[in-house]
Amino acid sequence: MTEPKDLYSCLAKTAGRYPEETSFVTDDRRLSWAELLSAVDGAADLFWQLGLRKGDRAAIVLRNSPEFVIAYFAMVKIGAVAVPINFLVSKAEEISYILENSACKGVVTEKEFIKTYAAVKKKLPDLFLVSADRCGLEGVTEFWPALKGARSRQQTRETAAHEHDVATILYTSGTTGHPKGVLLTHHNMIENSRAAMHTLEPTKKDVFMALLPMFHTFSWTGNVITPMLLGSKTLIVKNITPPKLWLQAMGREGVSILIAVPQIFGVLAKEAKGLKKFFLRFWSLRRVRLCLSGAAPLNHAISQHFHKAFGLHILEGYGLTETSPVVTIVPPKARKHGSVGKAVRGVAIKIVDE
Repeated sequence: MTEPKDLYSCLAKTAGRYPEETSFVTDDRRLSWAELLSAVDGAADLFWQLGLRKGDRAAIVLRNSPEFVIAYFAMVKIGAVAVPINFLVSKAEEISYILENSACKGVVTEKEFIKTYAAVKKKLPDLFLVSADRCGLEGVTEFWPALKGARSRQQTRETAAHEHDVATILYTSGTTGHPKGVLLTHHNMIENSRAAMHTLEPTKKDVFMALLPMFHTFSWTGNVITPMLLGSKTLIVKNITPPKLWLQAMGREGVSILIAVPQIFGVLAKEAKGLKKFFLRFWSLRRVRLCLSGAAPLNHAISQHFHKAFGLHILEGYGLTETSPVVTIVPPKARKHGSVGKAVRGVAIKIVDE
C-alpha cells in the first residue's frame, strides 16, 4: 500500500488505525485521533463556508493548542495554505505587511490577540476573523459554536491537496527589510519528518511534548507532523511560564522525547538542586529517553551539566525554515559534542567558501 502523500491523508490514515487513542492532550482536554479528524472535517466545512478555496491563504495566530492543529489541517485539507504568524508580532504595520504579502483571506486567532487583528481588519475589510475562544466581538466567528453548525459539504469530503501543493508559508527574518515568506509543500514536511525519523528511530509508544511554539517549523515538524505519522501522543503546552505546570504534566503523560532549545536545557540543569532535582529527575524526566536541541548552538557546559544531573545526553541538529527544517541530526549511537551530525536521508549539503 502506498503511503499518503498529503498532510490530511496522513492524519486520516492514523485516525483510521488508532481512532480511540489519544492524539493531543492539554491540561484540561484530551482528543482522540477520531475526535481530532472529526474536528478537522468540521473546520474544513467552516472555512469553505467562509469563502476559503484551494490555493487561498489564511493566517493562524494562536498559542500552542488543539485549535492550532485543527485549523491547520482543515486549511490544507481543502487545498488552502496555512500562514502561521508569531503571536508576539503586535505592530499593525508588521501584521498588515504579512497578511497583504501572503494575500491572506482570513485569520484564526484567539481572544488575547483578536482586538489587534480586528483593528487591522479596518484596513483589510474583506478579511474574515475566527476566534478560537469566546470573544463577543461583532463580525468575528467563534470557532467551536460555528463548528457545531457547519454543514457537511460535497466539496470538502475528500482532500483537495496534492503532495507538491504549497501547504504553508512561514515568515522568517531576512537580513534586510521585511520578513520573507518561505513556501513549504506537503511533500517537504512529510518527507523531512520521515527522514528525521529514519535517524532518530522514534516509535508509536513515544510521547512528545509541544513546548516550543507551533508557528516555528522545528516544533511543528518535530512535535506535530512526526507523532501524527507515528500515531503517538503529544502533550501541548500553551504557555512556557510558569514551568511548574508543564513539568508536572510531563511526568503525568510520560513524555519520552523532549525537543527544546539550549536555553530550556540550561534552565533545567541549573534548577537541578535538592528537592527540585528529585522532582525533575524522578517525575518530569522519568520517561525521557531522547533529548534534541536546535535553533541555536548548545554550550558544552550545559550539555555536561544536564547529563550529570539527569543522566541524559542531548543530541544536536541543524536546520532552516527553508528545509522544513531538518538538515542534519547527530545519530543517538554516534554522539559527538560540537557536531550537529550528518545529513538526514534525502538531503545533500555543499560547503561553499565565499
